[in-house]
Amino acid sequence: MTDKDKQTKLPLGDVEYITDPSFVPPRKVDQIGIENLTVTHLYELLEEVYQNGNICIDIGDEDGDTLIVVDGWEDRAELIGILNGFEGLGEQPFLFGDDTYASEIEKCQQELKTTDPKHLGTVQRLEKRIEASKSWIEFENYLSSLDVEAVDFEDFGVTQVFGDEYSRCACGNCSNIVRTSPDSYSWTPPLFLNCEGYVSDECVADGSFDDDILENYVNEQRSLPTVRSPEDLGLVQINEDSYQHGWYGGQLDSPAPIIEALNEANIDVWFKVYPRQFDLDFDVYVREGDKDKATNVLKGTDTELDYDPAVTLAEGLKNIPPIGCNTGVTINTIDASTGKVKTKVVSKQDFIDGKALDD
Repeated sequence: MTDKDKQTKLPLGDVEYITDPSFVPPRKVDQIGIENLTVTHLYELLEEVYQNGNICIDIGDEDGDTLIVVDGWEDRAELIGILNGFEGLGEQPFLFGDDTYASEIEKCQQELKTTDPKHLGTVQRLEKRIEASKSWIEFENYLSSLDVEAVDFEDFGVTQVFGDEYSRCACGNCSNIVRTSPDSYSWTPPLFLNCEGYVSDECVADGSFDDDILENYVNEQRSLPTVRSPEDLGLVQINEDSYQHGWYGGQLDSPAPIIEALNEANIDVWFKVYPRQFDLDFDVYVREGDKDKATNVLKGTDTELDYDPAVTLAEGLKNIPPIGCNTGVTINTIDASTGKVKTKVVSKQDFIDGKALDD
């Protein structure tokens, strides 16, 4: 705490004033003992955040690990400040080489002088970076005055992750956190319930959501969740050899004509997908009572696209125009069905903020 007005209002007992104007009260984490910190202490320190809802966070479990989910880097920085007993910590600026927060402030101030005030986005970005750098200088001075190191989530036995990769389990009856974005080429999503969200494998494993899986994935071009096998769901495979789709040439199979053909025969269909880096295999499943009829329909179905994705991709790569002189980031999008290229330029900040593919 660096606010002297707040210092004078501290409940310090029977004293009339603080004799040392530079007094900074010790951190709660030091009173507890860094080596003794637990998830319970994390909850206690962030209780006000929970109550006020200033920052959206979730704390839960995944595969035996405790995770805290925050929306972004700015929220993360503010939480780190709270855990250390410091208020007003802004998003931590990324520093290059020998740069310091002081030199970062100087660079931003120089850039502001040459920036047209009409460019409000750039002005606001630079001003925000300056304020954030100042807050980190104050934070470092605060830690130095206490002669302590900053504590992080790991000191509480918790791993911090971001909300664009994880979410709370949608079952509503557990404390599980679910990974919602790929962490490997072979990754497939957990159960997704329409209008609800993702459900953890732990909650799905006992079969409680089998009906939901069948309902949400029927006649859809996506893979059944891996935690429950198709056989667990009462489904049977009707293809002998797996179909292939990808970028290696000749991998032309598509689930779309399979869905169309089987639906015309009043048969529902589900898919099991096996993804890799540049291609995938998939198998076709139906209810056991539809097996014989569905097998015959599938044998008479042309599952191949009328174009080769590998060929159209190669054509698209050839069609990418040279990058011109600009101050932004050039984004090229290839239509895999035609090889046509759509090019646009976005600002560096929009690229950083994940807006590169927004329309």
